[in-house]
Amino acid sequence: HDAPIQPAALVRNAANAAQGMFDAKPAVRLCLDVQEGLPPFIGDADRLLQVLVNLLNNAAKFTERGTVTVKALLNHNKLIQLEVHDTGVGFPPEDAEAIFDKFQQAKHGDTLVDQPKGTGLGLAISREIVVRHGGRIWAGSVPGKGSVFTLTLPPAAGSLLETTAIASHIVDLVEQEAGGAAVPPAASAAAGKPKVLVVDDDPAIRAYLTQLLQEQGYDVVAAEDGQAAIAAAQDQHPDLITMDLAMPVMDGRTAIVKLRADPSLQHIPIMVISAIPGLETAGGDLAMGKPLEEPRFLENVHLLLDGEQHTASRRAHFLVLHEASEPPAMTPASFSAQCKVEFCALDKLTERLQCGFQGMVVVPTHLIGSVDLGMLQAAPSLEVMIMPVQAAPSIRNSNELTQPLTRP
Repeated sequence: HDAPIQPAALVRNAANAAQGMFDAKPAVRLCLDVQEGLPPFIGDADRLLQVLVNLLNNAAKFTERGTVTVKALLNHNKLIQLEVHDTGVGFPPEDAEAIFDKFQQAKHGDTLVDQPKGTGLGLAISREIVVRHGGRIWAGSVPGKGSVFTLTLPPAAGSLLETTAIASHIVDLVEQEAGGAAVPPAASAAAGKPKVLVVDDDPAIRAYLTQLLQEQGYDVVAAEDGQAAIAAAQDQHPDLITMDLAMPVMDGRTAIVKLRADPSLQHIPIMVISAIPGLETAGGDLAMGKPLEEPRFLENVHLLLDGEQHTASRRAHFLVLHEASEPPAMTPASFSAQCKVEFCALDKLTERLQCGFQGMVVVPTHLIGSVDLGMLQAAPSLEVMIMPVQAAPSIRNSNELTQPLTRP
């Protein structure tokens, strides 16, 4: 889930994760150059770490000698800017945009699709992650001299840091109350892990959905077209199928018709995932357009697997208050399968309550004087939680990050 992230820590963690690639290439040196005092930003640390590790592994893979340098700075637009420079083979400047296109990747073997095992997501998915965080990512290169991949992210306002820190703490509390880390509802109810069959002709999308579902505790099998999906369903008997529509060999619509005609498979719920019009009439139990919204996608997976047993009303619902003068730049729809967290400006609280909010209102201690606690506590459908806010951790010894990363 989203939480405050220190740029220096993100860079350091990514460098450590990618170190193995550089250990195998003694002629390539990994260097870090991080500006002191960078403000934190809000995001999913695991997802953004994957993006940066992908860029580092990509740079290492195509650099035979010289340096790979990660820079972190506050640019002239007051945005956090992360750059990965390499002295590798580079690519034609006219391909700077095409390398982020998933169809281009699948066709020409993008550097991050044909990548070492375990390096994470491709360039197209990396761009989706960065954009989802309110940022941008682009590339530049001089063939034979090297490449630069740059991404920018908005720093967090003070009130956003506070409310997101509180929301993150709430999730931890809810998950502890539920008996540990969040698991999909179906996983706790069934003897084994629910199995999801992911069907898409795009290898980057298959890899993305596979990783996303595996992180939620599901077993995942994948198929590249409708014909392969039917064979996999007959062999694996999955609990859920996600189905693309526009695929070679056999399209998704035809595959759905054949699945529905098989008595042993017709009960399996199908989620249609496509960018083409008419996906709602393809015969699935539920349809979602591309690009996907991760929280809604996961919620729909849970709903299809557990049916009526998993409803939004069964989840803990929190409303975290913040100052109206500094509204959050992003409002995550769901932090986990077991709770929902919303942010609400003080001047919108009455309106939100009148719209029927029921659950826990979280009041940071510094806002107690601005909130009518008596009114909140008197409402039978509300509970009130007063929560202190701790300052974001400071960055220590940031000067050390301007030195080359040493190997053992």
